[in-house]
Amino acid sequence: MPTVRGIANWAFTSKPDNYEHYTVTLDVNEDFIGVLRENKVKAQVKEIDHGKDKEAHNADLIYSFKFLRYATSRDGQPNPPPEVVDSKRNPLPDGLLIGNGSEVIVQYSLIDYNDSGTPRKRIALDAVQVLNLVPYNSSKSLEFGEEQGYSADEDGII
Repeated sequence: MPTVRGIANWAFTSKPDNYEHYTVTLDVNEDFIGVLRENKVKAQVKEIDHGKDKEAHNADLIYSFKFLRYATSRDGQPNPPPEVVDSKRNPLPDGLLIGNGSEVIVQYSLIDYNDSGTPRKRIALDAVQVLNLVPYNSSKSLEFGEEQGYSADEDGII
């Protein structure tokens, strides 16, 4: 199975996103775009604008591509999530989420399908290997202390 290395953003690998897809948006290089073109994959690819600070970013990773796996099959059966492993091929612990900026390798499949009578190919997310984890933290702690002033609970709102 083919693989591609890049920087992950918006990874939904343990549970589906709001559209019922498991996804990883990956910053990729020109070589991967060549694979898409060579296989005539119908895909939406975004060019990354690194702005003035190209030194802070990997200048080779100039495109963004969303890998996805449908959470349910055409017959309505649930599809398993993609396998996610660490650099030694050990499964990631339950609850550990891949944060933006993590370096990963994505394993994918080229899938043939028919689009209104036209044969096409798409890419399906199979597995993710995490090489350098930036853990996702969904609960950003507030850095505020208690202050004098307006209080919702004093107004009977809470």
